[in-house]
Amino acid sequence: MTLYMPPHFRVDDRAALARFMDENGFATLVSHAAGGLSVSHVPLLLEAEGDALRLLGHVARNNDHWRALEAADEVLAIFHGPHAYVSPPGTRSIPPCPRGITPSCMRTARRG
Repeated sequence: MTLYMPPHFRVDDRAALARFMDENGFATLVSHAAGGLSVSHVPLLLEAEGDALRLLGHVARNNDHWRALEAADEVLAIFHGPHAYVSPPGTRSIPPCPRGITPSCMRTARRG
């Protein structure tokens, strides 16, 4: 699984990443198994044990994603930080974007 990450946005500081996950515990959980992709929005807690990090959470019993998680060969947790859409008509007080840059979403996110 790959994620495009421009070098100037990359964060490798483990403590900063853990703090981000602690402060923004609502995540999108994506798993892949023989049946395809499964996606759920779930609260996750970060647990540290020595150098190991573990994510703890649950999905509802009626959500079949738990079955997919048991059979998953890959799992991705996307932690969402503060975010908002920036509408071009609503940005009159903001200087125009440089050529080639389109106003869109302002967001932070980390994958776990």
